[in-house]
Order: sequence, then structure tokens, then C-alpha cells
Amino acid sequence: MTQLNFYNGDLYATFLQGKIMIIKKILFGIVFLALAAGQAIAGPLTNVTVTGTFNAGGFSNGATQVVDPLDFGATFFTEDTNSNAFFFINFDEDGLVTVFNTIGDFVSPPNQIFTFSFSGLDPSDSIIGVSPVDGLALSILNSDTIKINLSSVAFGDEFSSLSAQLVFGVPEPGTLALLGLGMLSLVGLRRRTV
Repeated sequence: MTQLNFYNGDLYATFLQGKIMIIKKILFGIVFLALAAGQAIAGPLTNVTVTGTFNAGGFSNGATQVVDPLDFGATFFTEDTNSNAFFFINFDEDGLVTVFNTIGDFVSPPNQIFTFSFSGLDPSDSIIGVSPVDGLALSILNSDTIKINLSSVAFGDEFSSLSAQLVFGVPEPGTLALLGLGMLSLVGLRRRTV
């Protein structure tokens, strides 16, 4: 019976080189997928400046906020001393817009209209639509401006909320290219190992 000896010859070196190449390809694919995922994690509103107007008052924390994912996005606090209607309006980096009622069970007064514009949006991330989540009446005025109408809206408990999801343009080509290269490298690796 002949036993194969890997320790004396080129066969062992060839075997090791093949395994090293497989490991390199796996790592290459992981790096590309990680880069593509890193691009996809940052939402379209990340570090975008949001400027708001409120026709029945102002905002107690300023009319301009930057969407910071480490600080729960950008939140505007309304200031309407005529009707005592106070809202928190929050923008997440992924485009979720949430309005929180802060005074309990009530119907908001008429003329509660907000306009928000976004500066610093990537050109491929223009606002192209709205997907309702919890019934927030939100409309698009143009590719970087929205309007929220809270006139005569019935709210339930204190801190109840209404939400809508902004829909953005196509992802930037760099993200798709990285994701595609990562997937191709994994497919190529799979074909070689099978």
C-alpha cells in the first residue's frame, strides 16, 4: 500500500497555494460586501441640513437642524403659544418622518402647516415619493421640500405619533458597483470550490 507523503515535494506546496488562494478570494469578497454594506447603512438624510417653517409659530430649538444618526436624526420642537399645540417632528437618516403629540388626547387646531427643505442631499437621493406608515399627511412640493399638514388632526394619548416614509431616488452607482463586485467574487469563489 502506497501512502502519499505531502511533506516531501511540490504536491504539498501546490496544495497550500490552492488553499491560500481560496482564503484570499473569500477575504476579497468579504471586504467588497462590507464596503457595499457600509455605503448602504448611511441613509439618504445622513448629515443633511433640514430647514423648517411653521405658519402658526416657530421652533423652540431653531429652524435649522442637521440629521445626525448618532443623535436620533433631527428633531424640531414647535412653539405655538396661540393654541398650545406642541409637536416634536423628527427626521431619521433613512427618511422616516414622525410627528409626536406632546399634550395628550386632542384635535389639533386649524392652520398647523409645516414646510421642510433639505439641503445637502446627494443628487441621486432626491425625494420622489412618500410611503404612509401611520397616516401622516405629508406632501412633496419639489425634489427637496415637503409639506406636513396637521390641521384638525385627531391625536390619541400623549406622545402618540404619526409617521410617513420619504422615498428617495435610485441608489448611487458606486454603491451598486461595490455590491455587484462583491456578489460576483462570491459567485466566482463558489464556482471554483464546487
